[in-house]
Amino acid sequence: MLRTKPPAVTALGDSASFNVAVAGVDTLDGIAFDVSGRFGNRLLVAGPRAGQTVVQAIDCKGRATVVTTSAPPMEGGLVVAPPGFGPYGGALIGTDDHSGTVIAIRAEGTSEVVASGLPAGPDVGPDSAGFVPPGFKSGGAAYVADHDVGAGNAHPGTGTVLRLPATQLTAAGVSEGDLLVADEAGGTTFAIHCGGSGQCRPPKQIGQASGAAHVEGHLVLLATHPGASPRPLPAARLGGAGGIQFLPYAVGVVIIAALYLLYRRQTRRR
Repeated sequence: MLRTKPPAVTALGDSASFNVAVAGVDTLDGIAFDVSGRFGNRLLVAGPRAGQTVVQAIDCKGRATVVTTSAPPMEGGLVVAPPGFGPYGGALIGTDDHSGTVIAIRAEGTSEVVASGLPAGPDVGPDSAGFVPPGFKSGGAAYVADHDVGAGNAHPGTGTVLRLPATQLTAAGVSEGDLLVADEAGGTTFAIHCGGSGQCRPPKQIGQASGAAHVEGHLVLLATHPGASPRPLPAARLGGAGGIQFLPYAVGVVIIAALYLLYRRQTRRR
């Protein structure tokens, strides 16, 4: 069990902390906040265990609820999809650089591959993810951290923050609500568009930082003049799909019990 003390800072600058017990993980390597509502506006954390990913949702009192213990492997910058992101609206989005896939985890605990075929390999494939916010086309920028401290870094030993302005992204065909994913090696960035019809377009490459870049963590997109946020989605029952895997067994038990009762009734009549 891991115990963490995430700091909290009030509007007045006061700081506080609360204990969070996260059980069933080897470590924690992903964090995001649910701004769309399906996870009940909780803090989401993820970590590996036995070759799979455990996702838990933490409320404001530090109580953790398991969403799933069997999501596909993933790490890096997690983000919750806006309501309008096609069939994955409100889901937790993560990446797996080893397989070059983008994964969606729903509040009920089910998971699905959003996109595949991206560059793959340890420290090579997709690691950072972020959504284009409302109002972005009127101005803004995307930011991602480059932790390369080698000779290719302008400031060795410090790392850098890479910036891509909204004008370049929109010129490349990026729309508000799109998912942007950056590869760890070189910062190659892809856009994924999922429309209201439920169809998602294949990933489209829209840019690249440099061969020396090594990006990790969250891909943050900010609009200079933010637009109105979409209406939140209703909260789901966290991990509610976990019992589906046992449904065939339950049905089998009911059938056997019914047959046994029928047999007892017939023997009594004799």
